[in-house]
Amino acid sequence: MQTYGTIDADSNPEWVSNQATIEVRRAIANTPLNLPEECHTYFNSDIQALRDALDGCAHSASSDLAFRLLLRIHVANFIPVDHASWESYARISRRLSLGEDLLSSVEFLLN
Repeated sequence: MQTYGTIDADSNPEWVSNQATIEVRRAIANTPLNLPEECHTYFNSDIQALRDALDGCAHSASSDLAFRLLLRIHVANFIPVDHASWESYARISRRLSLGEDLLSSVEFLLN
C-alpha cells in the first residue's frame, strides 16, 4: 500500500491522481517566476532549471510536494502571483484538500 507521510494515499486518491499531477505540472510551466537578482546565482539566471526541478518532482515523486515547493518559492522570494496563477493554485489546493492555510500564505503576493 502506498503512503503519503503517515497517511495512506487511499484516504485521498487525488494525492496520487494523474489529473492532479497534470494540473501541478501545468501550474509550474505557466507561472511567472521572476526571481530577484540575488537568486540568479543559484540558478545561473536559468528559471527553466528551477521549473525542470519542480516538474521532475511532480512527475516522479509527489505533485503535492512540488506544489508546496512552488508556493514556498513565491513566499521566500516575494514573487508576485498573477490572477491566472492564483486561480490555478486555488483549484489545485481544493483538489488536493490542502486547506486554506497553505494558499493564504501566498495571498499577500497576489497582484
